[in-house]
Amino acid sequence: MKRCNVVRVLFSKVQAKVLETLGDRCAALWNAANFRCRRAFLKGESVPSYATLCAEFKDHPAYKPCRQTSRRRF
Repeated sequence: MKRCNVVRVLFSKVQAKVLETLGDRCAALWNAANFRCRRAFLKGESVPSYATLCAEFKDHPAYKPCRQTSRRRF
């Protein structure tokens, strides 16, 4: 039997907006990286490694705002 802990997070409206923005930007970055891997796989090329993806997506438009949002203090 698997067990899990359920945690309820209480945050303010400002924090909720920041977390929602951060989640959207992370999802956009994840989708772009996933598309890159899928395209390489379907072409018969080797799937890029984690380090390669990190190097490629450091300049991605979704990455810079993501870092700025995550630096904010709650």
